[in-house]
Amino acid sequence: MNQILDNNRITEFIKKTIENYEYNQRINNFIEKIQEENTDGTFVRIGLRPLVKREMFLPQKGDVYIASEIFGLGHSIAVGEINYFIKEILNNKEIRKIKIKKKEFNPDSLSEILNELKGVITIFQDSGNNVDLLNNPIWKNNLGYKGRTLQFNSYPVINIGGDLLKNKIILFDKLSSIWINVMFRNRKANIISPLNIQIGSLRNDSEVDVLVNSLVKLKIHEPNQIKIIELV
Repeated sequence: MNQILDNNRITEFIKKTIENYEYNQRINNFIEKIQEENTDGTFVRIGLRPLVKREMFLPQKGDVYIASEIFGLGHSIAVGEINYFIKEILNNKEIRKIKIKKKEFNPDSLSEILNELKGVITIFQDSGNNVDLLNNPIWKNNLGYKGRTLQFNSYPVINIGGDLLKNKIILFDKLSSIWINVMFRNRKANIISPLNIQIGSLRNDSEVDVLVNSLVKLKIHEPNQIKIIELV
């Protein structure tokens, strides 16, 4: 007969997952944000539903202990949200795309476009070698760090992994858009957070069904305050 899951381990998992999410999510840093308690059906679900070994939610025995944050589910949701954010911008037909030849792209050309926006701007670039300002010595005098954040002159630069921004740079004004997320009350941990975390019924003798998701929406109301640079 399966051993009953331990409420303390479940609560620990919920708290650690939320901490992992909050540490890794960066949406708050570059966009106006509001919170909703309900959804109208137009929100996007960013989530994962893994099967987790039962031992993770059982009382600790001796020296055997499985850390509840080891799966990094909060980090995965944070990455999913930033990917959704980038895709929404790239797919918006009202946002101006500026094509520049790679060999002609330099600090002066980037500064010229930034001066057109005159807002609270964040720069998003590919973290690989296609559009990596760090890999070209001509950018050296314009780059520095404020804390852990890379900056071009005074503008923060955020690196995006994967192929989303291959040969592209996004210049984003904080006031151009609103980020909306639904808040969930987790009764087991007595926490209100942007993450819906549920520990489901047992699937079999060795695994537990876990659901972690957020519900979010990006509303772009001033597309003229966002620019996409395409290097050709």
